[in-house]
Amino acid sequence: MRDAILSDLAAGRFVLCDRYVSSNIAFQSAKLDDPTRKTELDRLLRWLEYETFGLPHPDLEIAMVARDSYFETGRHLLRSIDPSRAYAEGHADIHERETGLQLAVNAYYHGLANARSVRLLEIDPDEVRLDIDKVSDLIWAMLVASGMDVAEQSAATENSHVD
Repeated sequence: MRDAILSDLAAGRFVLCDRYVSSNIAFQSAKLDDPTRKTELDRLLRWLEYETFGLPHPDLEIAMVARDSYFETGRHLLRSIDPSRAYAEGHADIHERETGLQLAVNAYYHGLANARSVRLLEIDPDEVRLDIDKVSDLIWAMLVASGMDVAEQSAATENSHVD
């Protein structure tokens, strides 16, 4: 993954990742109760991913967040019946079905709100989950607002994919 990202960046493309370093940190630290250990794990994973493995630092991170009620009421579990998730066989995955874990991950992302390169995207405003097209439009608007030249990149986006 690192080499593909670096290659695309060197070619002047922007790279959009579904999950990246902050996602790893969010899910791993959510399993810990001690705030000191969470902070230590955050520093360790950032050092490991960026300094040791050489992943490039993102210019912009978009964290999708929701109100706690989204998880407390189980609305996040509606994804498990989405036909595009046939691999889940109609069930939530191990992370999705743990409400406490989802709340902790959501809190981590909300805590990133003050970081220079992080923008939060509320996926359940007014307690109505946004559809994928609306989420895509909002992400695109965030890219434009951040100053990225997305018009030039839009044609290349369809032709570039990192597994």
